[in-house]
Amino acid sequence: MRIITIQALTALALGVALAGTSPAVAQLSNIIPPHGSGHGDRDAQRGEFSIDDLDPEVTTAPLTGTLEVTFDVTIKSAIPSGTPLYCLAEFGATTRNSTASTSNVWEESNVEIATVSGSKATCTIKIPYSWLIPKASTTIKNQFLGVYAVGAVTGLTGKKGNPRALRTSSHEFLKTATLPANGAITKYTLDVTI
Repeated sequence: MRIITIQALTALALGVALAGTSPAVAQLSNIIPPHGSGHGDRDAQRGEFSIDDLDPEVTTAPLTGTLEVTFDVTIKSAIPSGTPLYCLAEFGATTRNSTASTSNVWEESNVEIATVSGSKATCTIKIPYSWLIPKASTTIKNQFLGVYAVGAVTGLTGKKGNPRALRTSSHEFLKTATLPANGAITKYTLDVTI
């Protein structure tokens, strides 16, 4: 499973986070490229995904908590003063049942506008979650992934009137079989240079 930052998902997250800012910045999602193909296969002719067989959600107590990502950004690129910077974090939990050849995926994301001071920027993203994930066993394997994106946009527009990216940085920062502890605030700190 790969985490995806589909433009539609990003559009929703950025639209909420950037409400009240300039219209060019609010359309930021149109310039953030997708990070993966998701789970399933893409039909190139129809532009649709076929989703893997999914397990019905199991009857179990939910795994709940909060994921908190703090970004410490160093700005080395030539970005004009006053240009908004955004921070995006996305997490995914997958469970695969080898006996039934099925899987389930839970995805969570959030975006915030960074506070910029000179050549430094910071932001903290909090993502509450509640997932009905079965416990790992010899036939059930769980995986937990995290990706980030940090970027700056300009009010200049491209061919379709969308804002252009001045600079972006994105990467997977977490890949493990260990899920967060139930009820915990799980914290991550990322040092990013753009």
